[in-house]
Amino acid sequence: MSLWEKFDEFADRATELADKATDRARGLAAEHNDKIDAKLDRAAGFIDEKTGGKYSDKIGTGVGRAKEGLDRFAEQQPARPEQNSTDEGGAGEGGSGAEQNGSAGSSDRS
Repeated sequence: MSLWEKFDEFADRATELADKATDRARGLAAEHNDKIDAKLDRAAGFIDEKTGGKYSDKIGTGVGRAKEGLDRFAEQQPARPEQNSTDEGGAGEGGSGAEQNGSAGSSDRS
């Protein structure tokens, strides 16, 4: 096995693990959305109190954007839908990640 093939195998595995971690984080964000929102509100209140209300509008904007971003993240589909399996004979989901991220894997180095 060449160094490039080993690198591609490593990159595919790393991408697979990153996708699993992202999917898990999405699930946790969706499951605990109310708790996270409450913590954001509590932190915003603390900061607002410590700054004497001087930055209330900016704090409110930041918290609102954080909540919107969290909602969007939690609602996104899994990183690798099951329909993206490759034709590598059961290698499963590992082959399509590089194409999704804009790189072409080992075909650039052939």
